[in-house]
Amino acid sequence: MSRPSEGSYLSAVFDAATRLLSQPDRDDLLTLVVREVVGIFGCREAGLYLTERSSSSLVLATRDSADRQGEPLGRRCRMGEGAVGIAAETGRTYVYSGPGQGSHGWEVALPVKIGEEVIAVLDVVSWPGQLLDENILLPLELLSNLSALAIHARRLIRLNREGQDRLNAILNATESAILLVDPEGVVRVANGKAGELFGMDPAAISGMSLTELLRENAGWRIRDLDTFQDWLSLADAISGLSLEERGMPGKCELDMSRHGKTAHFSAYLSPVTDVFGKCLGRILVISDVTDLRKAQRVLMAVSQTAAEINRNLEIGAILDQLMKAVKPYVPVDAMAILEVDGGGRLTVLGARPEKLERDAGVHGRTYEGRIEGDFLVDLISDLESSMFQTREGEGLPSRVLPRQFLAALYSHEMRSVIAVPLYLSGRMIGVWVLAAVPPRAYSYDDLAFLEPMTGHLAAAINNAMLLARTREMYRSSVRALAAAVDARDSYTMHHSEHVARLAKAMAEEMGLGPEEVEIVEMAGLVHDLGKVGIPDAILNKPGPLSPAERSIMMGHAHIGASILARAGMMEELVPLVRHHHEWYDGSGYPDGLKGSEVPIGAWILAVADAFDTMISDRSYRPRRGLEEARKELRRMAGTQFHPAVVEALDRVIEKALGEDASWLKGIVQEGAEPAMCFQVRRETLAEEAVEPINAREVRVLLRIVDEMRKLLDIRELMNHVVNIIHEEMGYRNCVILLPDDTWSNLVIVASTGLSGGVVGLRVPKGTGISWWVMEHGLPQNISDVTKDPRFYGDFLQVRSELYAPLLVAGKCHGVLLLQEDKPYAFDARDMKLMMAVAGHIAQALEVADLHDKVKKSAQIDPLTGVLNRRHFMTVFESWVRDAALGLRPSTLSVVILDVDGLRNLNNTYGHLTGDEVLIAVATNLKEGTRACDVVGRYGGDEFVLLFPGASREAVEKHMQEIVQGWTEKTIRSADGREVPLPSATFAVAVYPEDGDDARSVLSVADERLLEKKYGPPNARSRGTV
Repeated sequence: MSRPSEGSYLSAVFDAATRLLSQPDRDDLLTLVVREVVGIFGCREAGLYLTERSSSSLVLATRDSADRQGEPLGRRCRMGEGAVGIAAETGRTYVYSGPGQGSHGWEVALPVKIGEEVIAVLDVVSWPGQLLDENILLPLELLSNLSALAIHARRLIRLNREGQDRLNAILNATESAILLVDPEGVVRVANGKAGELFGMDPAAISGMSLTELLRENAGWRIRDLDTFQDWLSLADAISGLSLEERGMPGKCELDMSRHGKTAHFSAYLSPVTDVFGKCLGRILVISDVTDLRKAQRVLMAVSQTAAEINRNLEIGAILDQLMKAVKPYVPVDAMAILEVDGGGRLTVLGARPEKLERDAGVHGRTYEGRIEGDFLVDLISDLESSMFQTREGEGLPSRVLPRQFLAALYSHEMRSVIAVPLYLSGRMIGVWVLAAVPPRAYSYDDLAFLEPMTGHLAAAINNAMLLARTREMYRSSVRALAAAVDARDSYTMHHSEHVARLAKAMAEEMGLGPEEVEIVEMAGLVHDLGKVGIPDAILNKPGPLSPAERSIMMGHAHIGASILARAGMMEELVPLVRHHHEWYDGSGYPDGLKGSEVPIGAWILAVADAFDTMISDRSYRPRRGLEEARKELRRMAGTQFHPAVVEALDRVIEKALGEDASWLKGIVQEGAEPAMCFQVRRETLAEEAVEPINAREVRVLLRIVDEMRKLLDIRELMNHVVNIIHEEMGYRNCVILLPDDTWSNLVIVASTGLSGGVVGLRVPKGTGISWWVMEHGLPQNISDVTKDPRFYGDFLQVRSELYAPLLVAGKCHGVLLLQEDKPYAFDARDMKLMMAVAGHIAQALEVADLHDKVKKSAQIDPLTGVLNRRHFMTVFESWVRDAALGLRPSTLSVVILDVDGLRNLNNTYGHLTGDEVLIAVATNLKEGTRACDVVGRYGGDEFVLLFPGASREAVEKHMQEIVQGWTEKTIRSADGREVPLPSATFAVAVYPEDGDDARSVLSVADERLLEKKYGPPNARSRGTV
């Protein structure tokens, strides 16, 4: 029998390929492959092994055998083992022939590949004696490749089907109508929402022209179909452009009627392309955005309303804004806001309309114990039936709102009520109540608008309540300050209240706004606040004030303004208090401002202050009559007072007299309360209230007092003082001398005039008139220095000198010196002025001295006089920061030093001797270091030192010299014995070598010190320490 030819095998293989490619089921396909092999090639057996990459093995999935023998299904073989494993690993056909091929037959393992991936191996075994040549091998390999093609095709079909199922699931799960349109404009896919939108079965839509679908099934419901189709055409044209040209997909908004109502839709058209960018069609998405647009409008309204209600935190203004914002969305004819306290009590904060708010039973009323627990909403559909169906004791018409409150709403014809809680940080702070005239005006759907508002409203109401309480505290504080000022002088009792009352009336008369009126009134209460800083002796002096006393008194406006400025909330009162003693022509104080340079509120206070002063009794003169005071104000209008303000007071008084106003009677009568004998002065009444600055002496004192308040640096203050004296009084030379730290010299610290170049000059103790003044504390007016044997020096052609001691509480802090180049240059007036100036300077020096002592006590170790630990660390950290920025030397060496044997020394000689040792060590450390080095006491018997710019080696050498030097010295113990100074152990660490911050470097030094004294850490842990 002749063997089949290669051509007959190939023909059979191609026929088999047709059968393989048409096989729909995967398992049947695999079985058919092995059957075709056995049938075509007459082999004994064929098996198909599938690869498992996860386990690096192959599994026999199916087999066919002519004699029903062979390997069992599920058999596994490893990659690289046997004919099947080798074919799978190499991807090449593997042929195995036994000895004497004709008797034993052959085995061929053919890889089934998709691309380079081996997905299976076809194992073919011949009958004994069956020959293997190219006539069989090549067709076998072809069948293997065709089998791979059929398997891959089946995989693609499965994936496509799964993808189509997933696509359909996705399309039907979305809330939007989706149409897939081919390039010819024919709908190929429509989801369920598209069927609902167009009123058709989705399957029926498939195959329809998009134009036809829109025209016949939606045209009557789309408001402007032509415009929509024009957009579709334009969007379609754009989507046909290249990706670079077309930009974003098209979008269109359209309105459609649905269920008798207008619904809003958004349409998107986007191209569908393959991986090469070729357009395969379009996807049209139509979404119902009715609820979204409504929510957007609500959120926008909520946002705008939130901004508005937070702009003005008055309850009335908040309610007005809410009424305006709510009406377009929720019916509302009345509204109220109720506060809820910790006991569940409700207090009405405000209500609209104003008629309801004015109702005595509503506004400000507190209702006991109505809120129990949380609630979402309280809705009353028909207030009338609710009120009359439930009587007192038989139930409640509302779970939240008290019957009395509902009765007030009912009396204003409200029939529907809805109450919403206001929560802040999880706590209910209030209830928002809306009411409408028609019954059943509200539903739970209204919460869609009201609920988002509640968070903003709760915050605004909380802020409004806090603001109201803060303002009340503010007013109480202002009244308390005013009372404190008035209480110091029985003659000014009620003066601040009178000024505030008059100022408020004038501000209202002049048309100022409510906020400005309140500021003027509050400023009137505290306009004399600065008098708390005026001594009683000056404040209550019965006679005329001296220039120095007058300067102190005139400083009260500045002092009061400074106090208010530091108070924070009272900043708006500052300019009114500061300038209420300015004159309209600019000759007032403290700044000499005039006309429009002064706030109108300050001009109002000036008139109110002067008027009440004139009609009130004072310790130096009796009060004057009402008309006399008015006449005086008119006389000084345009000079001292603002004319318009004087006219406003005239109108206020005329109205009050015409109405027989009790408040004006109260001011006039209260001003006459004290009854005493008076010393009458001759100045005009208005000038008694505010005297203009017309003397250089007073101007000098005012300027110096002002500088003292502004400047903290004492040397800078001294320079300003001598310059002021020189500028205002025209003295030739002005000098200030202060003692040095050892009180062995007087040093010129400030000078001006011809002596401007002598700063730093020293006058030895006991030399010259300046030291005499220092020691005796008495001023000296030297008419001719050439005749006074105490005069020291002969410079600048000085002939006259005036010395004023800087004296406070019997202690002289220095000397103020004036010099002229002619004899008899100074008189008693100069002496009086300089003594006043010297007093101010001495007070500043006393304060500076106290401040310096306090500062040093916080920084210096009280025993040794070196820096304490805290301040040393502050200095060290500052040096490290500057070094990191390149502002200081980059290397900083720090030393920790421990005095050896101090405990034994204390036990032997006593702790007082131990203290003397520490003092001596500190002294040697200070004397042995540079001016830039820093020495501190770390604690107990330990000291720390900072050496900027010094290396570790240099510091160790220098420290060794210091320690060795003091060990040769002794101190005397309390009982007179000689005590040698003990040695010390020290260690050095360096920034930045040993750490990048101060504490890290100091920690390294500390560890090195411990190691020097007690050995390494492991030794210390065994008890060596």
